[in-house]
Formats: sequence, C-alpha cells, structure tokens
Amino acid sequence: MGKKVKCSDCGFLAMRRRDDLTLVEADREFRTTGRAEKGPKFIQERPICFAMKTNFIEELSDQINPDPPKVKAGIQGERECDGFTEWQLGFTPKEHKEMLDEKWKLAFQAEQEEKVRAHQERMLQQQQEHQETMADAQRDWQKQQSTGLFTKQVIVFGLGVTGALIFGQIAAALIQRGTWF
Repeated sequence: MGKKVKCSDCGFLAMRRRDDLTLVEADREFRTTGRAEKGPKFIQERPICFAMKTNFIEELSDQINPDPPKVKAGIQGERECDGFTEWQLGFTPKEHKEMLDEKWKLAFQAEQEEKVRAHQERMLQQQQEHQETMADAQRDWQKQQSTGLFTKQVIVFGLGVTGALIFGQIAAALIQRGTWF
C-alpha cells in the first residue's frame, strides 16, 4: 500500500479552469484553506486528483462548490496513496507527471546502461578466460611438441652414436685380425 500523505502536499492536486476546462495546479491558498480564488476563474471549487487516486466527488458528497472547511479536511487529511508526488510550486499536474515520466525514463536508461555494462564485462571476462585457455593449450601443445622432438633427437643421436661405436668396434676387430685393408 502507499505511504501516508496529504493531498495538499501533492503536485497532482488540481482545479479545473472555467475558460478552457484545463486542469491547473491548486494554489497555495486553496491548499491551506480549502477556498478557491474568488471570481469566475474555476468551474467548481472541488479539487481534482490528476492521478485519479482519490475521488473528491464522492468524498465531498457530489457538491460542486463544497464548504471550504470540508475541502480543507479532505485535502489535508492523511491517507495512503501510491500516486503521491511532491508539489513543486508553479508546475501544473501535467508538468508534475512529465517530471515523473522523465525521472522514470532516466532511471530506466541508467538501469539499461548498467545491464549493458555488466553484460560487456561478462563477455570480456569470458573472452579473457577463453584466451587464457587457448594460451594454456598452445603452451601444452608446444611443450609436447618440443618434448617429443627432443626425445626423437635423443633417440636418433643415441642410435647414431651406438651405430658409430658398433662400426668402430667391428673396424677395430677387423684391423686387429688383419682382414681389413
């Protein structure tokens, strides 16, 4: 449920103008006394909730011009409301809504940018891990290749030395017997 607030502190508290039927902000006088400006400026002295969270028609017994003390009690009484937005003097209810929309839009953009940044970090980390895995595999392969080559070289060298020794032994034996040359 919404927090405890007063409609008199809300930017969505509005009055309807007589001349063009637009909703305008409820002025400070109306918010504190429940009295609308004197004269033909407003169609009715009953407040309107721009966010449509409160039905002042029902609360004020269908009176178009209810008694100011009754209006004051209605707009200054605490109620739970999830549509409350802090009143900014000089801004219409529509402008308050636009400010909220812009605030939401900026928060949404920041959230999306954070998601993109987090995704890019994950991708970079995965790429680095993949590169490290590939580098490890390359080193292992090179180690195997160099170890295998070295082993082959040792075997060939060993066979060559052994062959030379055997040939030397046979040649020495033949020379000693005198059958050589």
